[in-house]
Amino acid sequence: YLASGGYKDTTIKNLLQMSSGVKFDEAYFNPDSEIGRFANALILGTEPFRDFAASIKPKVKPGTRFEYQSVNTEVLGLLLEQVTGKPLHELIEEKLWKKIGAENDAFLYRGENQPDECAFGCFNATVRDYGRFGLMALHAGDLNNEHVVSEKWIRESTKPDAAFLEPSTANGNLGYGYQWWVPAGSEGAFMAMGIYGQMIYVNPARHVVIVQTSAWKLPDEHASWAESVALMDAVARAVR
Repeated sequence: YLASGGYKDTTIKNLLQMSSGVKFDEAYFNPDSEIGRFANALILGTEPFRDFAASIKPKVKPGTRFEYQSVNTEVLGLLLEQVTGKPLHELIEEKLWKKIGAENDAFLYRGENQPDECAFGCFNATVRDYGRFGLMALHAGDLNNEHVVSEKWIRESTKPDAAFLEPSTANGNLGYGYQWWVPAGSEGAFMAMGIYGQMIYVNPARHVVIVQTSAWKLPDEHASWAESVALMDAVARAVR
């Protein structure tokens, strides 16, 4: 169902690196933007996510430009469901949550009229369990004597492998791997980051994981991200 739309020439790697080349404006305060339409699909069920993804138009050649777009992660979730034949929440439970020894249940929010599961956000868990996820990444994919993901995947996913993915001032001195953000000059640290200041900071060199939960006034501010990264780098150096 994606064969004829904006995703027809997009690879899985392009999706992982936010370089799909599709037209999708992540302007959170513009109700007429694609993210505004996407939010309506999530909350009100105005259209299935798969129909939304199929309607996306091309913008630039895939694999040539970084542009953070929530819909790319949703397509990755739809892909996982397609190739495994399982709903996303069951995959998360089986492949991740049980293996990291989570203390508490997690859940994926979904509007009651939205038939597709949310992959681009909506994931709710406790701080300690987010920390466990960070420890798994810190230990190159292993935790609690469980092999969760391969060391090769962690290594490849946490390093930009193209010039347009390297940290730049346009992106607040942040680079990008496979769904991980990579701060400039942070000793190989990498981060999971969500709007309004949700973060998992992983610094393998210092053996430090930090989880931050926040409720910023604005969803996405370069100054706030930079301040958080500087703070976490300083903490990591101090507790060495």
